[in-house]
Amino acid sequence: MFPRLKRAFPRAKRAFPRVKRAFVRSKRAFPRIKRAFPCVKRAFVRSKRAFPRIKRAFPRAKRAFPCAKRAFARAIRAFRMTKHTVLLGLSPGEATGTAADVTIEMRGREPLLLQPVKTLFLNPIEPHFSPEEEIAPTIVKLIDNAQHSLDIAAFAFTHPDIANAVIRAHQRGVKVRMVMDMVNEREKNSLAPELIKAGIPLRVRHKRGFQHSKYLIIDQSIVVTGSFNFTTSADERNSENIVVIRNAPNAERQFADDYQLLVAESVIE
Repeated sequence: MFPRLKRAFPRAKRAFPRVKRAFVRSKRAFPRIKRAFPCVKRAFVRSKRAFPRIKRAFPRAKRAFPCAKRAFARAIRAFRMTKHTVLLGLSPGEATGTAADVTIEMRGREPLLLQPVKTLFLNPIEPHFSPEEEIAPTIVKLIDNAQHSLDIAAFAFTHPDIANAVIRAHQRGVKVRMVMDMVNEREKNSLAPELIKAGIPLRVRHKRGFQHSKYLIIDQSIVVTGSFNFTTSADERNSENIVVIRNAPNAERQFADDYQLLVAESVIE
């Protein structure tokens, strides 16, 4: 019994600061919940009063559904009978989040016509901010979902959860590469030695100036970038941010080109 307790004690000791922080946050959130309760109560009363109206409207909607279904079928038949069918498509790599060139292909009795137009294609962009939220769990989740490749550009690297996620990715066969700043790589609290020990190729920039870029390229399709250093202080104390960019081939290609430049300006540790 005693050996088990002895082994469990260090884990509990490491977990205590997180529990303490969670308690402080929940304590700060309690007044907001208390203030929001009357609003929730009023909303519940209003929804309760609205329920009879919804109940009366439901039979009307049910009776109107066949009519809407028939109208939709007529619209589909009318669309098929039109002279041209217009197809819009984005060529690979054209999605940039701004107006992108697309092509209208007109097929019908007339010869095929190609006509460039402008359209707006918005990429999913997901911002995160600390210390309002802990950014590290978001990064860990993204790394844990990596399947093929993971390229990391880092200034400092001291966050244990992120380091463990990178090691897990390497162990399950993901191709991991990392370039970081030479000075921070040699700091006493840096976790770079742990990555090297796990067999991850780590490079340091040898040219003048800091390697201050901080981003991830995951499976050549997701880019994570921002001011966030991969450190505990950035996650818990500093005012930092990241932006997760998905399905943006142009952005991914530019970050991949920059990463190749970082690799060329660095040496293996």
